[in-house]
Amino acid sequence: SVDQSLNFNFDTRIGSAVVRPGTTSIGTPVAAALPLGLAEFYKPTLTNDYLVYAANGAANTTTIWYYNGTTWTTSNLTTLHTLNKVRFATLLGYVFEVNGSEVPYCSADGATWVSTTNLSSNNLTGVYPSLIFSSKAHLLLAGDPTYPDRVYLSSLADSVNGISWWTSSTPPTTGTAGWIDINPDDNSRITGFAETSNTTLIFKNQGLYRLDVINQTVDTQSICNFGAVSQEAIVNCQGIVYFFSGYNICQTSGDIPQEISRLGVADFISAIPQSSWSSVCAGTDGLNVYFSIGNITLNLNKNDQKTYNNVVLKFSPRDQAWSCHSYAQQPSFFCQYINRRKYI
Repeated sequence: SVDQSLNFNFDTRIGSAVVRPGTTSIGTPVAAALPLGLAEFYKPTLTNDYLVYAANGAANTTTIWYYNGTTWTTSNLTTLHTLNKVRFATLLGYVFEVNGSEVPYCSADGATWVSTTNLSSNNLTGVYPSLIFSSKAHLLLAGDPTYPDRVYLSSLADSVNGISWWTSSTPPTTGTAGWIDINPDDNSRITGFAETSNTTLIFKNQGLYRLDVINQTVDTQSICNFGAVSQEAIVNCQGIVYFFSGYNICQTSGDIPQEISRLGVADFISAIPQSSWSSVCAGTDGLNVYFSIGNITLNLNKNDQKTYNNVVLKFSPRDQAWSCHSYAQQPSFFCQYINRRKYI
């Protein structure tokens, strides 16, 4: 039994504690006041991957930067909302962006972005989604302030004919664009998407629903009466979805979620202030799951009170074991990045 271990991994070598790896900067650090979004953008040719990054800069406007394997460069999109989180999704060689205050933008290279209202067959006028997700060759949108329960769906993507864009006028029929309202009567709002092997999951702050994207139908019965606090607090690792509900960390493959945080890190989870729930983010390296939870004070107002800075909780699905790490800066977003130039 190890009590209050910090910056050790217990899954690297069975039976041994190994000091966690450090971190490495990718390119010259981007000077910005507040990070608001991060994602990997990959081209169909697989010649190399890009990173796209949104941050509130010195001019108090949000700019999207892109990394092409060598340097970070400013894109033409420099006047987004100053505080809203920016979410990204990739489909058919394009990266799409939403932020909850403007119509979606898309880009073929991360450098030049255009509003989707300039693209054909689009009828998203007046829709300002804050969530975007690619699932089974469809794009899903949600989080519009006017319709917090509504999911907008694109038609099935086609490499030859492209995508028929979303419509805000009619419910969907199979294979066409449209929208679905996810149980508007549950007094909750959509907070994120995830995907398992055969199911697309729709998280609300007080519920979890299953969506059949291909047939564009939704199971109106909520799987459970709790959900995820944000899209950033949801991650898929080895086919299992992990998420932070605000009260615990759970895993699900599309069925009733199972709590995994009670043994090992329950004290850290319960010490997260509710005001910081929206800042919790999750990520994976393909083998493990990470939850960045910020500064944590354990045993508040007691003799053994202690504060841990920039805490990241690591869960090993292989060993069902937790590790607690502390970093110089708090990770605000996670994404996986493959430098394909090294493999070609």
